[in-house]
Amino acid sequence: MTSINELKEFARKQKSEARDRLTEHQLNILRKLKQCSGLKERYKVIATDASANDQDDVIETLPSNFDKTIEYYENNLNDIMKSSLQMNDILPFDFNNVELDEEKSGEYYQGKISSCYKEVIDKFIKTCKPITQFCKILLDVADEKWVDKLGLRRAVFVTVNILVNLLIPVHEISTTLTQAVKEAEIRDTSAANSNDDDNKSVAQQKLKECALQIMKMGNKLKEDAGSLLDVIIDGFGLSDELRNEYFKHVENYYRIETSRGLIHFQLCSYKFEQSEKVSQEILKNYHDEVTVLKREIQNTFNTNVHEICDVLSGLTLVDQ
Repeated sequence: MTSINELKEFARKQKSEARDRLTEHQLNILRKLKQCSGLKERYKVIATDASANDQDDVIETLPSNFDKTIEYYENNLNDIMKSSLQMNDILPFDFNNVELDEEKSGEYYQGKISSCYKEVIDKFIKTCKPITQFCKILLDVADEKWVDKLGLRRAVFVTVNILVNLLIPVHEISTTLTQAVKEAEIRDTSAANSNDDDNKSVAQQKLKECALQIMKMGNKLKEDAGSLLDVIIDGFGLSDELRNEYFKHVENYYRIETSRGLIHFQLCSYKFEQSEKVSQEILKNYHDEVTVLKREIQNTFNTNVHEICDVLSGLTLVDQ
């Protein structure tokens, strides 16, 4: 039977290997963050040099979408980096109060330890993959050698358009609702002194600002819905399954917006005659609905990205 000290030494080596993999992934993220900063200019070059045809006309709209696109992915990549740094602190295996079963072999325990480290790192990398994949798409298609391959620019335009006009707005609405829930909690806290009363007033004002921001983002999303649906209908690189999924997401947004639209008015007009205070529970339910929708859109988008990456991989093999 293996001793605790032997298992500790084995775990130490496994931890070192896991950290090496994590470090490699961190360096990859840092490279992508650096590359993202130059993407906008590279796409402008493509748009400027493009010859006049339908595809090129469409592609010329890409740079105007890139501010939010790059910001969204830089934020995601930064979050991944923070998570990977935090993982360094939790990788050591805890052997406190561990008792070994004499009937179990050393290989059994080593297998358990090894699988734990592998599962943690693999799950982390799998979670990050859609984000790093999309950065790869942007980088590869911005590279001149990919521009005219199989109409790939058009497929990426469709993907970026869906990101900018559907996923990012729903993400921003979800984030604003998170803030609204926090402000509602402050608003409803019992006031112990005058400072608390001031905090409650500030929270109420911030709730109004959240409502106005959500309405503004929602109106923009609806303004863009026509062109968004056209993009989905004519979408290059979209399978029928993905197209139907995106239609469903747009439909679900309208359903949520229709059922919850009165909340924005109530938040803006509260304290006026006959106005109703929006409860924390209602805000939380609203937030949950939008967050679920955001997750569903992100999952569909990840599938979309994965399929384009498969095409890119195929092109890479052909070129080699």
